[in-house]
Amino acid sequence: MKILSCSVFGALYLLVSVISLICSTYFFKLAHTGIMSWALAIGFELGAMSCLLSTMVLPRNKQGLVWVMFVILTLFQCMGNMYAAYVSLENYMDWIDMFGLNDMEEISQKRVLAAISGIILPLVALGFIRIMADMLQSNTEESEQPLQIEAPAVGDTSIQEEIPVKEETEKVEEKVETEPEPVKEEESKK
Repeated sequence: MKILSCSVFGALYLLVSVISLICSTYFFKLAHTGIMSWALAIGFELGAMSCLLSTMVLPRNKQGLVWVMFVILTLFQCMGNMYAAYVSLENYMDWIDMFGLNDMEEISQKRVLAAISGIILPLVALGFIRIMADMLQSNTEESEQPLQIEAPAVGDTSIQEEIPVKEETEKVEEKVETEPEPVKEEESKK
């Protein structure tokens, strides 16, 4: 069941990451042309994924820089997604009517809608990958737990019934009888 759950969360994360990657290219095209905007978008997505997955491997006391980098990359993705939403907004007046935002200026309406649609995507992706990471981490913690053997209670004779004590003591006695006695140094000098 955990494998199926991890697969679903992983597939959802990949889908959301691809959508976020495409949206980020709108922002990167402002300063870079062609393949450079795609390379930057891919780099940001891979960087965020690497940061989040490394939290599974690193101990908690060494995750500070990883979380700082992850927050920076996620905020940048949110900004890129917001910009892509802002640039692409058309026919949104029904949404404005539905939520009663008619009193706002048109540019403010676009900003609110772009923020809502742009910020949610990286946060959803973050949630999916974190759930998957927690599930994978719980699997490894369960498999790494030491085997616990309960000690018998004082006076418990059930363990004596399982081990043939008499046979073991007979073997030890036979060994002792067959071993030669050590020669003392004083007797050898005489």
